Amino acid sequence: MQIVIDTCCATFAEIQKRGKDFWAEFELYLADLLVGLVVNVALVGMLAPYARIGKPSISSGFLGRMQKAYAALPSRLLIIPLTLHCFLMSIF
Repeated sequence: MQIVIDTCCATFAEIQKRGKDFWAEFELYLADLLVGLVVNVALVGMLAPYARIGKPSISSGFLGRMQKAYAALPSRLLIIPLTLHCFLMSIF
């Protein structure tokens, strides 16, 4: 639904902005819509939670113990260092 509304608003804005040149520059408009669609799908896909059907399989070896330890960590544990890193990289 969001994509339909976004497409309609973008089309209306482009027609108002370009006027009679809209059909002459239709390829640019179509490319802009395609890029917006790809970025929207990518962002929604990355931010959406995932569902697991059934019980997750965890082995009893070293990697299984590491996976259990990682699962026991708070979900937001790495957000602060990552945010700090991005902030510091933007300064320098």
